[in-house]
Amino acid sequence: DSGATLSKSSPLQETIAMIAFAPYHGRAPGRAEYLTSLSLAATIASLYKVGFGRVVVTGMKDDDEEYVRQAFQFLHNHAHRHTATLNSTSAKIGHTELAYVQMTNRSWTTTKWVKLNIPRGSVLGMQLALSGQMAMETPKEEEKWLGSSGTDWKYVYLTEPDTILHTKSWLLPTIREGLDSGMSFFPHRLQPLPHESDFPSKGTEQHYASPVNKGHYVPGHVHPFSNVTLLKDEEEEDYSCCDGGGAWVGRMEPFCHGGQEPCGTSMWWSSSLYLEPPKDATDEALLEHYQKLVPYPMMRLDYGTR
Repeated sequence: DSGATLSKSSPLQETIAMIAFAPYHGRAPGRAEYLTSLSLAATIASLYKVGFGRVVVTGMKDDDEEYVRQAFQFLHNHAHRHTATLNSTSAKIGHTELAYVQMTNRSWTTTKWVKLNIPRGSVLGMQLALSGQMAMETPKEEEKWLGSSGTDWKYVYLTEPDTILHTKSWLLPTIREGLDSGMSFFPHRLQPLPHESDFPSKGTEQHYASPVNKGHYVPGHVHPFSNVTLLKDEEEEDYSCCDGGGAWVGRMEPFCHGGQEPCGTSMWWSSSLYLEPPKDATDEALLEHYQKLVPYPMMRLDYGTR
């Protein structure tokens, strides 16, 4: 259920989540900063709704703390019926502890090919904390990672600051059983796209023509983009994703972004969203504009924690 936070008896209460943090960058002043904090808050909200016991946001730069503080503040302000406490770099929403840890050891995040590998540093820091090695050198630093509640963390979940976890609450006990048996789980990534049906049914053109042009959302009135499958929360429905293997249909064309970059090195699905079609574009022209997305059916999720 999308509205409720699971109780302290959640099957995943002994899970500690790590969010390897890095901010967005954009040209519009303030927009990237706002989206960074808001996306992080949405990601954290999806984790405490599943019932994770602790969420640790890890960063490397001095400015990262302010983004995280704003996200914590947003969650605190919108906690509603959930008990919430807030400090400068930590918080608690319901039964979920939140904390920010700034990594200062550059060797943790430096690899041969990547100068600033935040996920690597996050995993290494958590390994040192859970193994007790960090406590022998810097006990206070260990507390930043694991908290002071004395919880014996059994599971670790690594994610990104803009990746909302969506799952079925009634499947959590099964996931717990799999973890206890030694299995590892990897979420299947779904790519959200702005769709015309996401806007209010009235005034899409009137109210959004200026800030949002036709090149920034998929046209919902043009076939096949008008077909959106609604997936509902019914236990008897066994939804699953199809793995296309090596068939990357959207990357068949050699170049994206108007021929400036090879599709294999960019987000091919977003290339059409960067190029604005003519304001008076016909349906045929819009279909051609979004041709790379045609092979992929679209769906809207109406169930699960998110």
